[in-house]
Amino acid sequence: MFDLMGSGKVKELQEEKKSIKRLFDQTARAFVTAVEQRDPFSQGHSARTADYARRIAAAAGKTEDECDAVYYSALLHDVGMIGIPDSLIAKTGGLSDEERQILRKKPIYSSEILSSIREYPYLREDALHSHERYNGEGYPSGLKGKEIPETARIIAVADAYDTMISPQRFRDPLPYQYVREEFIKESGGQFDPDFARIMVQIIDEDHAEHEQQVIKQAEEELLCREYRDKVSVGISITRDVKRLRFTATPQDAPDGGFSAPSIILFDAIDRHVHTDPESIEAYQYMEYGEVWFDGHFVSTAARNIEATPMESMAAAAAEDMEQAGQLAVYDITAMRYEDHVSLKMIGPTHVTDVIVALPNKTKACYIGLTGENCHIKDVSIQKTGERVKEGDIRKIAAEISYLGRMESDLPNLQIDRTRSAHTIGKPISDGLRIEFHTMSLPTANLVWHCPYVVLFSSNDKTVGGAGYREYAVIKLSGEGSMSNEFAENHFTMKKRADFPGWDEWKKHNLEGMECLVECFKRGDKIMVRAENLGIEIEHTTELKGAYGEVCVSLTGDQVVLTDIRIN
Repeated sequence: MFDLMGSGKVKELQEEKKSIKRLFDQTARAFVTAVEQRDPFSQGHSARTADYARRIAAAAGKTEDECDAVYYSALLHDVGMIGIPDSLIAKTGGLSDEERQILRKKPIYSSEILSSIREYPYLREDALHSHERYNGEGYPSGLKGKEIPETARIIAVADAYDTMISPQRFRDPLPYQYVREEFIKESGGQFDPDFARIMVQIIDEDHAEHEQQVIKQAEEELLCREYRDKVSVGISITRDVKRLRFTATPQDAPDGGFSAPSIILFDAIDRHVHTDPESIEAYQYMEYGEVWFDGHFVSTAARNIEATPMESMAAAAAEDMEQAGQLAVYDITAMRYEDHVSLKMIGPTHVTDVIVALPNKTKACYIGLTGENCHIKDVSIQKTGERVKEGDIRKIAAEISYLGRMESDLPNLQIDRTRSAHTIGKPISDGLRIEFHTMSLPTANLVWHCPYVVLFSSNDKTVGGAGYREYAVIKLSGEGSMSNEFAENHFTMKKRADFPGWDEWKKHNLEGMECLVECFKRGDKIMVRAENLGIEIEHTTELKGAYGEVCVSLTGDQVVLTDIRIN
């Protein structure tokens, strides 16, 4: 009887605890929502920051209670905004020194407000230091490194991320590539390097999910009136053959005007077509050309376009359908190999084979569906399961190569896109040294456009070969692998006193420089050391379970590797 009563009491206390937690959660959210009502660009920011902070804490191995504490500190860290004048919150121009000092009081206001919550003293402390920087250049106290409370270091990362990816009064959301690069560049600067590294992993995970959402957006219907007034999000063209199908219904046009769908071939960071100069620059927009289903085309930045139209056997029937205002079916088979794109465009009146020579191998290529006086709907995008091989697409422009340097122990390598080529694997022995010359391609503009080191095993010592297992990827810009099912990885990166800053580092990469990679093997542990232009990397890989002969390969992104010497 006593046990039953005790058990009931425990259950009652647990339910009461949950109820108190729900009440605190609802009260905190209501308070934050009320504070954020003052600025439409801040609405939802604290809740999103709290969600990201919880994800960082969970990835760092925190318990559920510790993750909850991080969550609520992040949710409430910005409540001091209530003490900032409305005129300053709404200001879009530059700030005076006096106004900057007022804004810097926000974490102090937050800590004063939260100090009344005595049950959770960490809320006050975390809010007070959420704007400190890992390098000591933050405020209000100028704390440095581990002097900053751990949760405050997590909040700083989560807060910066949501600010960058959200629209602000003075700018649109920043592109994925720029945001990712900022966390790499500011690792050990503005941000704690451990939490910045986790944030990069989260960014990559979210970007992969975003790719699936993009496909759904591309399948949305378009009602096109004036030419190009509506354009779909870009549909990527890769070596994996894709088939696009859609229907188009003619719409009434003034004076019996032209009515037809068409496509735009382009590249842009955000996969959208842009026309104003600021957006073209911000999203690195490049338009290769426009193509219609009857074989007409306009070439802009493409090196060459060839279109060979053949009249369809269904032309007469299609003309009757068009006159009747009925929908017509359109089909595009799209594929790419290196710097050439092939399209087979089937419309009601023509079958057209199109070949496009892109400016180089590094540029992406997207299809934007558009048209004039037509209703595009029932869009479907499917992979056929086929993969393009060399020779499948006829070349209409010469290959652009940057391999004209001396060759040593391994063949020179041009890597036009992320890991598009690898050297043959070299078995790792203790003290193995790899020296080589690296030069980023002219199109490179991000810190990870540099050489990578891959640790792996496979039956034939090639990356991706039979029995392939990948243990680690180390980017010489200062990114290391997270642990995986085959290995436990630990990574550190230091910037020496002679590190010239990221802009200069990227400039030297474009001009060309020497790199050194050293490998050491101790039983199941492999250590990789690398140095280049003031960056020192140390990466330790502890292998799990049974494994074959471990090899090292060089690869990268938008980079040429030459004079590769193995010692």
